[in-house]
Amino acid sequence: KSKLQRTKDKYFILNQKYKNVYCPALRTNVLFTRLGWDHLCVRKWRTKKEQEKRLKLLPLAKKLLETTTTIQRTRFQDGFVTYEFNAVVGGTRLVVVVSKTKTGYVFFSVFAE
Repeated sequence: KSKLQRTKDKYFILNQKYKNVYCPALRTNVLFTRLGWDHLCVRKWRTKKEQEKRLKLLPLAKKLLETTTTIQRTRFQDGFVTYEFNAVVGGTRLVVVVSKTKTGYVFFSVFAE
């Protein structure tokens, strides 16, 4: 297996383990689903290096969602409401994006600024 595939395998298991993460800022659980996974890994324009970087930020994204009490930005995009959370977690300045869908609040993306 390639290095990227090994990284994907490792973080896919974590993504499944997270399932529901309570977010104080939203006062509800955020689901880690295939939507966020596909956004991190399946988008054709993402380079292998970019995919790896974002996957390695998943544990920090979970930690940010569990501790944040403030929504930094709300946007309406492609028929979805998205919420952005910004914070320094583990020495890394993160942005975590959560989308509101019919099934609830879903983790959508993470990146380092």
